[in-house]
Amino acid sequence: MKKKKKIKKNIYKKIKKKLQIKLLLNTGINQKYQFNNFIEGKSNKLARYSSYKFTKNLKNIYNPLFLYSNTGLGKTHLLHAIGNKFLIDNYNIKVIYIHSKNFIENVIHSIKNNSIEHLKNYYSSINVLLIDDIQLFSHKQYLQKELSYIFKKLFEKNQKIVLTANCYPSYINGIDKNLRFYLKKGLTVSIHPPELITRTHIILNKAYDYKIDLSYQLAKYIAKKLYSNIRELKNFLKKIYITSLFIKKKIKMRFIQKELKKNIKKKKII
Repeated sequence: MKKKKKIKKNIYKKIKKKLQIKLLLNTGINQKYQFNNFIEGKSNKLARYSSYKFTKNLKNIYNPLFLYSNTGLGKTHLLHAIGNKFLIDNYNIKVIYIHSKNFIENVIHSIKNNSIEHLKNYYSSINVLLIDDIQLFSHKQYLQKELSYIFKKLFEKNQKIVLTANCYPSYINGIDKNLRFYLKKGLTVSIHPPELITRTHIILNKAYDYKIDLSYQLAKYIAKKLYSNIRELKNFLKKIYITSLFIKKKIKMRFIQKELKKNIKKKKII
């Protein structure tokens, strides 16, 4: 009897996993961005904690959750991680991730095709709506009106909203009072550039992902030289890996120093 129960439990787990994967593929959510592979440091600790806490209580007190930072500091990673966590824990709910650019295109397309009501009803039916780079709605008054309507409907049904932007909500220009009300309604958390130790761990983590043999000493050296954002660290790591393969040289200190000089020269030209 115990064996049969164990087999049934394993079959259920497999079915549940397949359902989760199927749902994740239809949500716009990237499965590679999870909470367990988000490198935490002083600069993003509160943002990570708030994001994770947001997924644990469907009726928590802060809604929407608003994350803001300069580009390449992990906002989008956390947005997808929230979506992934919701779907894994509650695979029967509707969770949608969308970038503001795509959202705007969808609204414009629906207006042209006289299907704006259908679009509004669709987004108003979502349990968790994740919108990236909300600042792109700046000075788009009609689009803001439609977005405010969707937010209003979601709040009436106690549904969840997570937003990201490149600055604090009050500093986004060209936003009408109705939409601004929703942007400032919940919890707003900033993400700062990562400190040296966090940058080092990010480099080592990405080196492992890319199967690059990199020592802690070399990772720390790169982290000292590149500090603007995480995206820059990742791009540099990919570049040195491809370059090392092309010229058939191992990634050592002199090689990294040479590539970093090239990187600095490029920045000056730009």
